[in-house]
Amino acid sequence: MEERRGKNHFRFQERWYENKDVINLIKRSWKVDIQGSPMYKLIEKLKHCRCKTVEWKKTSSSKSQTNIQHLKDQIIQESNKGFEVNESSIRIWEAELEEALERKIESAVA
Repeated sequence: MEERRGKNHFRFQERWYENKDVINLIKRSWKVDIQGSPMYKLIEKLKHCRCKTVEWKKTSSSKSQTNIQHLKDQIIQESNKGFEVNESSIRIWEAELEEALERKIESAVA
């Protein structure tokens, strides 16, 4: 028997409040002109904002994956320099990598 999975529930992540792109996206999405009763307008505007935010999240997560790979490559490249290794750069990139991975895990769980 095949298990049927329902639609994923949309959850606005609190950290998105700090992202100007998301705030501007929501402002633009909310300005869409909808005809109908006030309740219908509200529901349609919420749907529109949700769809646009989901689209943004998909493109944003691919950017984060690219960033993660870039940081890994930088760490490997610097580590392979032998005696010329810049340990402070490696530590900075490792910290950035850890933060990027934590954000990716948080967004996957949400």
